[in-house]
Amino acid sequence: MTDPEKKRPRWRAWAAVAVAVALLVPGAISVGTAVFNGQFAASEIASCTMQQGRQITYKRSGLRARIATDCGNFRGAKEVSCTSDASQQIALIAGTTYDLTVRGPRIPLISAPTIVSATVSDEQLADPEPGLTEIDPDANDNVQSLQSSLLPETLRAFDYEQPDFDPSCDPFRSVMTTNGIQSVSPARAEELLEVPDGITPSDPLLPCVGYQCSSADVG
Repeated sequence: MTDPEKKRPRWRAWAAVAVAVALLVPGAISVGTAVFNGQFAASEIASCTMQQGRQITYKRSGLRARIATDCGNFRGAKEVSCTSDASQQIALIAGTTYDLTVRGPRIPLISAPTIVSATVSDEQLADPEPGLTEIDPDANDNVQSLQSSLLPETLRAFDYEQPDFDPSCDPFRSVMTTNGIQSVSPARAEELLEVPDGITPSDPLLPCVGYQCSSADVG
């Protein structure tokens, strides 16, 4: 009669092998897909909006992740090279529309193109964040106080030197204000930098303060 204790180590060995295979196969597939996609010529896909309404899903499978857009799923990292300036990295942010440079075919359930670079599209398909240029007279005092703190004439961004901004590579813009550096959409930045009627901006401009200002010409 076979001693069950003698069989146990063999089952443990097979279990260890199964776990190792489960861990290694996705990584091998990921590496293989990256190498496979790299053999294809780069192609351009214009106006792809990163999936909005929920956070972009980065399901780790080895070296790459799947990124959902309204153009379909892709493989890539959270940051890729900026197509117009390879020295810069561009973040892929939900709700932002990009022009993508990709490599590789789209084979359902097997493979998706890899994003190798991107630029921010000139036309953003998602609605921009609502701006605030006036106080709601029907709001309570606390809300009115908050609204007042966000007005262009309160933040006075137009009084300051501003950090550099590349609209092709920067989904958001850093804006120097009386409340320090704020990261806002390009549309909101334009709103803050426009001088309201009846207000005179500082002359000369006040210096920009913060690490984002390191490349700004602040004299």
